[in-house]
Amino acid sequence: MCTFDPDIAKKTMAPNLSQADRLAYIAGEREFILDLLEDAKDCKWVYQALIECTLVAAKVAGSLSLEAKRQIQNWLVELRRLDPLRKGRWDNLEESLQ
Repeated sequence: MCTFDPDIAKKTMAPNLSQADRLAYIAGEREFILDLLEDAKDCKWVYQALIECTLVAAKVAGSLSLEAKRQIQNWLVELRRLDPLRKGRWDNLEESLQ
């Protein structure tokens, strides 16, 4: 996903992608990860990937929608359940979205 992050895209293998191309690719990745979620509801990495995709898409688009915030909060609930040792990390991420 770092290839699509506007802050570091110039240093990656795809520096000249348009905003629309970046958003389209991220949307495709997100759909693929959501498909994975159907069979891997107990895998924290899937939730982390969904959060990362959503946050990078918001950065490219320039804002995080209320729907995206709600989805991230739901995924954070699952992450707290699956990865209680990093509860502070998930709490900090949720606070940063406020």
